[in-house]
Amino acid sequence: MEEILKISDGLFFLDSGAFSFRTKALEYSKSHKGDRWGFYDAPEFWEYCKAYAEFVIKHKDYIDYYANVDVIGNPEYTYRNQKFFEKEYGLRPVPVVHFGADLAWLSRYMDEGYDLVALGGLAGGAGRASDWIDLCFELICDQPSRLPKIRTHGFGVTSHQDLIRY
Repeated sequence: MEEILKISDGLFFLDSGAFSFRTKALEYSKSHKGDRWGFYDAPEFWEYCKAYAEFVIKHKDYIDYYANVDVIGNPEYTYRNQKFFEKEYGLRPVPVVHFGADLAWLSRYMDEGYDLVALGGLAGGAGRASDWIDLCFELICDQPSRLPKIRTHGFGVTSHQDLIRY
């Protein structure tokens, strides 16, 4: 029988595996002679989404946060997937906005009441994306107090310098 043991009082954040899907999408586009976005409408993708939702539901007592199955480079599909999990399964995954996306997407999630948003596409160092992240934080901290209105998670942000800065 499958079991997940919570071995600490720390928080558990489940990654959706979207980064791996980018590779699958590129392979799909080559084998189907189309663009990579076609993968995200394919039965294989939706089967994964269903399995992911069922996993989250089954292990909800052990998972504190779980990321949306985001689509790197396509904020429209990312938002579509967010709403799919909410409407079909009653889940509320952490929304993801990727480096380079129009900040209107971040604003949209904030306006819809999400109190935690992940910033993705930052693997390899936030330094290359620092201008974009600075703009994100201008939006997140636009109150006179400059305190953030929401919490953030930076996918791929691990350097001490980046953690302190953001």
